[in-house]
Amino acid sequence: MSNAFKIVTGYTGEPHVTAQQDRYINQGAFGTGCVVLPAGNQLALEIVSATQLVLHDGALSMQGCVGAMDTGAYITIDVSHGTTGYNRIDYLCVRYENNNGIESMSFVVREGVGSTGTPTPPSYTAGTISAGDIVVEAPVWRINIDGLSVSSVARVANVVSSQPQIEQLLAAYTELLAGKAFMLDFNSGDSVNTARTVLALRDTFLFKGYGTFSQDVLGLATQQQAFGIGFKNSSSAMVLLSICGGKMYYCQYSNTGAGTIYNPLVLTSNVE
Repeated sequence: MSNAFKIVTGYTGEPHVTAQQDRYINQGAFGTGCVVLPAGNQLALEIVSATQLVLHDGALSMQGCVGAMDTGAYITIDVSHGTTGYNRIDYLCVRYENNNGIESMSFVVREGVGSTGTPTPPSYTAGTISAGDIVVEAPVWRINIDGLSVSSVARVANVVSSQPQIEQLLAAYTELLAGKAFMLDFNSGDSVNTARTVLALRDTFLFKGYGTFSQDVLGLATQQQAFGIGFKNSSSAMVLLSICGGKMYYCQYSNTGAGTIYNPLVLTSNVE
């Protein structure tokens, strides 16, 4: 039997950990694509002039290959002028290179072609690091050029969640699977009206129900069907944004029966 399987995180008496072994570990944590790590300024891209941007500090993983900028560091990114009446899409790409075994990472701008209609994103050098490709690129930011200058930027490489964030999401999902999406009782005078929750994650919830609100809570002459979103401040108080009877209401409410009503807005056809 060949000894192809080797220890990585262990002492062998000689240097033995390779970059590819480390990349395998990172792939297990961050995936095999290109993602920004939740650290530093998360490689934020700031527009500073018509053709100049600043990439702030942070780190990313491309196919498990991690690159980073120290805290407070930044890179100035220059893009070419556009053309009046034309739109263009550029990509800010991270570039991996292997020059005779010496590996490096940097950022390059890949420029698209201007169009009077919908522009096409530019091409870049895709590849697989573990397969031995000497140049591999992946887009990190999309740069939109409207006319002569940069109009906006948008992330292409998403920011991955940290372990604590993942644990919170899993805990909330587990609560939903266990049927622990809470029911909410709103006291209205002497009567109790229940909003049946359709989705609840921690203190934020969506609700709907008939006869949920009465006059002393939302100023309705009669109880009507309502739906909306809410935030549970504590065990006895919450904030609600509700659509009911053709109006939109924002109120703070306590289950003691006390409600503070804010001016209802009559919904019209042009409300988006």
